[in-house]
Amino acid sequence: MTIEEKITLGIAVITGVKWVYEYTKKLTWDKNKFLLERYEKFKSKESTKAMQLLLDWNKITIELNGKSMIVDDNMLFESFKTHDIKTTFTKDEASLRKLFDEYFDDLNEFRLLSETGLISEKNYRLFMKYWFEILIGKKTNKPKKVLYQIESYMKYYGYNDLFVFMSK
Repeated sequence: MTIEEKITLGIAVITGVKWVYEYTKKLTWDKNKFLLERYEKFKSKESTKAMQLLLDWNKITIELNGKSMIVDDNMLFESFKTHDIKTTFTKDEASLRKLFDEYFDDLNEFRLLSETGLISEKNYRLFMKYWFEILIGKKTNKPKKVLYQIESYMKYYGYNDLFVFMSK
């Protein structure tokens, strides 16, 4: 191999490595941009705002279905009961259950996106760390009986993979 061929080959290898590096960097940027767009949409939903207020406070007034309602931990406890324990729910409890399902469905969608590699699990966890820690009981925002009921609800209604994911 002549010196010119070696130089040409060297330039080709360097160009190829640079292209792979730039491509990888762009993919990472695109994944993070996609996550941020999804997260902003999630964060702006009324259901997300209401659910996060409920998780953050032990008693708070929220707007739900055009109605102002006071929700405390006892109401959350009753609302999170599974159908094997409780079969009749008040209108307010049913509205809260719908709120839980929408919130958990959204979190589960993010989990699936991270498990398929479409978003970065590390970055998703950074956005959701505070809320995950409340839901799995690392933070002391909620009484243990409410946390137990949340875990039971998630497992009973098919959110077990999400609960395990949050607990990692």
